[in-house]
Formats: sequence, C-alpha cells, structure tokens
Amino acid sequence: MIYAYKKGGLRPPVPPEQAAAEINRILVLCKGNEKDLPGMIVVEAKKKSSPFHTTIYRDSPKDCERLWRTHIARHLILSVVVIEENDKGEEITAPAFPNIAATDNRTRSYEAIEDAIASDEMREELLNDVKQRLIMIRTKYRFLQELAVVWDAIDRAAS
Repeated sequence: MIYAYKKGGLRPPVPPEQAAAEINRILVLCKGNEKDLPGMIVVEAKKKSSPFHTTIYRDSPKDCERLWRTHIARHLILSVVVIEENDKGEEITAPAFPNIAATDNRTRSYEAIEDAIASDEMREELLNDVKQRLIMIRTKYRFLQELAVVWDAIDRAAS
C-alpha cells in the first residue's frame, strides 16, 4: 500500500507515509478514550515534535482557534490517500481514513481503510455512504441527459 497526498489536499511538511503513521497512532489513542480523531490530532499537534504541529498551529484567529484547528485536522485526515494497483495494473486511489457511520448509534468516525474493508459491518456502511452520495449526485444532475447511462448505473448499484 502506497500513501500519498491527494491532489489539492493539505500537505503537512512530512512524507505521506509519516502522516499516515501519525494518524494511525492517534487513531489508536482515540479508541481507548472515545475521542474524535480530528480533536485528538489538535491535542497531539500541540507538541512541537508532532509532524502536524506547523500545519495545525500556524496563524489562526484567537476567537476561533479550536474550531479552526479541528477543521484543518479534518482536511489533513482527508488529504491522505492510498494508491494500489488493480488486476489490470491500473492505479486505484482511495481515502486512507474514510469517515464511516456506525450502524448501532449512527455516530461517525474516521477509520483506517484496511480496517474498514476488513470489517463486514464497516464495509457495508462505507458502501451505503457511497451509494447515498451517488444518489445525491444523480438527483442534482439528472437533467443532464448525456449522462443517462451513468444515472441508470447508479440506480442499479443503489438498489
């Protein structure tokens, strides 16, 4: 599995592999404390030794520091992607830490993609989330008849 930063995404001053390792480390801390990942990244980034310190703790307005830093942390999480090859040798890019809804209480959490794919429950929730997003796109742009084949494919996939 190769880590990268998505095009146009936030790029902390460390290689993507190091960013993914740090996010995974903080994700483990969250599991034991029932904390949200973006909030824990903000807390951990206070340390000058954190690879995310300069990204999270740069100039920000004093009156909205916590909210702004949490927003930056979310962007940082979503900026890390994994790149793998399929059977045809084509590169496939996926978010390294998708935000997934839990089935029991509908709370959302960021999960490592390999854990999300390995868990039947999380994989099902990830698929449901993607289907909902596709349906929203179809609903918004259905008037574009040039994409009728795409809309039909979304209808079939979502059912």
